[in-house]
Amino acid sequence: GSLLGQDFTKELEELTGLKAKLYYREGKNYYDVFSESENARALTGLPAKAMQRLERDKKSYYAADAESDRYRGVYTPIVDSSGRVEGIMFSGLERRGVQDVLTNQVALFLLISLVGLIVGMATGLLLSRLVIRPLADLRNGVIALAGQNFDATVPAKSDDEFGELAKAFNAMATRLREARDEQAQEFRRDKLAALGELSAALAHEIRNPIGVINTSSALLERADDDPKRRAELVRMVREESQRVAHLVQDFLDLSRHRKPRLEVIDPAQPLERALDLALAGRADVRVSKRFEHGDARVQADAALLQQAWSNIFNNALQAMDPGQSEIHVASRLKDGRVLLTVEDNGPGVPADILPRLFEPFFTTKERGTGLGLSIAYTLVEANGGRLEALPAERRGARFGMWFPVVEGVA
Repeated sequence: GSLLGQDFTKELEELTGLKAKLYYREGKNYYDVFSESENARALTGLPAKAMQRLERDKKSYYAADAESDRYRGVYTPIVDSSGRVEGIMFSGLERRGVQDVLTNQVALFLLISLVGLIVGMATGLLLSRLVIRPLADLRNGVIALAGQNFDATVPAKSDDEFGELAKAFNAMATRLREARDEQAQEFRRDKLAALGELSAALAHEIRNPIGVINTSSALLERADDDPKRRAELVRMVREESQRVAHLVQDFLDLSRHRKPRLEVIDPAQPLERALDLALAGRADVRVSKRFEHGDARVQADAALLQQAWSNIFNNALQAMDPGQSEIHVASRLKDGRVLLTVEDNGPGVPADILPRLFEPFFTTKERGTGLGLSIAYTLVEANGGRLEALPAERRGARFGMWFPVVEGVA
């Protein structure tokens, strides 16, 4: 409205006698752009053949008795990019002043120039309203949706292609919002279910040592002067208390491991440190090493990986027979990753328990907590790696850790 205001058109009319009007389309009717919205003036008085020429043929129409017989002028259709008539431009001269204006060549030149200028500005105004604004609304909606704002909507102000696109966008946003809410509810349910399973498993593991402690304490209260018997009961209380303490500590390690402090390291370094600590005082274990990763480096927290390897070595030492224990460690490169493996010569892992091997509290040992491999799996995953049980090359259990190689470091 600021470019083609009523004052401008009145001055134009006073200067050249030219009357200009712009009608915009709403449904099947056309309304004067410069009239008030509550009292919008509709385009009337055109015969059916004139409307057919404007809308179907998209051609200009000359009327000698236009605008209630007050003007001689031309109605020009304004067509959008899809070929739909979105507005009609009228320019004309008063019937009584036509001869005077036409005899003035300067006025006629100005008339033609101003008509072209007005048509250009009117077309730009109409396209801004019909094309640019809907596109801007759609762009803002897409940006909001990309920012995880699933409540974003786009106003659907028309029934054309832009209106259909806005409705489709709103429907997509609604479906995404419903899917997000459903996913959040499912996550909460799974979290509660997992918490219930962990709590039940922890309670089950604690119940046995607590029972031993209660029984031993009750026996200690009896009048018994046998020092060996009393020493045995005290030992049982101490061992079961330590078992409960270790179980609780393992549970805390599983649920609250610290954030890794990533550094570029030799992937074999934490493995060797954990192996040295595990074999301290165990001269009966034979060890073979075959490292083939060369100068490849990975980005990880060496202390956390050492803890993960310690859990794996402890399991291996518990599974093997004393005096006949063997541990084989190796590394190699494959597809831009480093694979480090550990294999023992124990009984191995039965195929039917492989799917549950890394579940918390799952164990086949009589006095195991079932948290060692779960903690190791969590620590390796936190460092950007993957821990998995591999097919044995000999006859024992074999585990491998995969890590991506850091490029450009040697």
